[in-house]
Amino acid sequence: MFSDTAVSFIRAIDLILISKRYDQLSNMFGTNSYIVYSSGYVGVYSSSYNDGACVCSSQFSCTEQIMLQQNTTRIPVQGWYIGCYMIDSLLDSTLECYYNETCIDLIYDLMPSVNFYGVVWNSSIPRPQSLNSSLAEMSLFPVNLTIRDCLQELLVNKWNPMTNFSKYYQECQPTECSYTASIRKDLLVVVTTLVGLLGGLSAALHLLAPIAVRILYDFVPAAWEFGKDKIGLNEQHPTNRVSSAPD
Repeated sequence: MFSDTAVSFIRAIDLILISKRYDQLSNMFGTNSYIVYSSGYVGVYSSSYNDGACVCSSQFSCTEQIMLQQNTTRIPVQGWYIGCYMIDSLLDSTLECYYNETCIDLIYDLMPSVNFYGVVWNSSIPRPQSLNSSLAEMSLFPVNLTIRDCLQELLVNKWNPMTNFSKYYQECQPTECSYTASIRKDLLVVVTTLVGLLGGLSAALHLLAPIAVRILYDFVPAAWEFGKDKIGLNEQHPTNRVSSAPD
């Protein structure tokens, strides 16, 4: 059940990734490509990451760590990534920042200075608190694990399957039910089965043996006579007799 559900979910994610990457449509944030207007000329250029080492036009899954500008200093945001497509950025990111109070404060303090396509920061938003790191230690997913890896397990710590045939029957309302069960036979059953087989074989031989003997009794002499006729053993050959005159 778990494996089928996980595979179906991952296939859906892969389908979204493939459609987004190969359509190569420019998004409003310009993460995969951007448009330049200059003297009546319009140019479309592919975005690049990692200091130009990864270009979105040739490598769809380019990502790099997000950096926030504080005066003249660029500060990385722990576990946050940006790339050609938002979904790749999300999948390559981790939840580390959400469990780090310093990281949360950094984002809150620097967000008003970020000009993100006309998005206005509301300063009245209360300062958020980081998540309880002790709860993360109880999870099977460490905070530095990428969201992509977490989705492989559907973010489920433990599956508790419960089988309820009555509810299943009510939902499906089948016209017929059948099942297959593998049962290991005990010694008594095996011995009884063998004795039954041997007894049946003995009875069959008692019935078939006289018939087989009768068939062989009638067939063998006829076959022998036919064979002798075939090789000419029954032909009469003249014999030369030598007689001697009496003295």
